[in-house]
Amino acid sequence: MTRSSQRGSRKRKTNRLALWLGSRESQQIRPARVLAARARIASGHYDQPEVQDYLLDALLQALKRH
Repeated sequence: MTRSSQRGSRKRKTNRLALWLGSRESQQIRPARVLAARARIASGHYDQPEVQDYLLDALLQALKRH
């Protein structure tokens, strides 16, 4: 296969997030906040008991509102 035929056979890159969520919702996601959350996950921040308690309380409050 030549280089020119390889270029023609490559698929166009698509925004996988837009396909999964829809274009409107994917525009509302801020990459910097995603990276910050990933860093907290990697550092074990969410494994701390006080953080887990806070998240559980926040989840229960959200469920009560709905």
